Amino acid sequence: MRIADVDGNKLGNVYLALSDDEASELSDALDQLQSESAGWHAHVSDAEYKTEITIYREDDPTAAI
Repeated sequence: MRIADVDGNKLGNVYLALSDDEASELSDALDQLQSESAGWHAHVSDAEYKTEITIYREDDPTAAI
């Protein structure tokens, strides 16, 4: 598991407070993650698109962070 900010700085602990819709969207993206290959990623955003979680495979050598 790698957790980083937008600049690639490592974060040790993260707290997520999600609405029902956001949790559902994240759950769907995580389900999809299991069957995807390198290069795949997903963005889970709040309703105003001001806060975002980007997920991708940890073993993806093409990942920017």
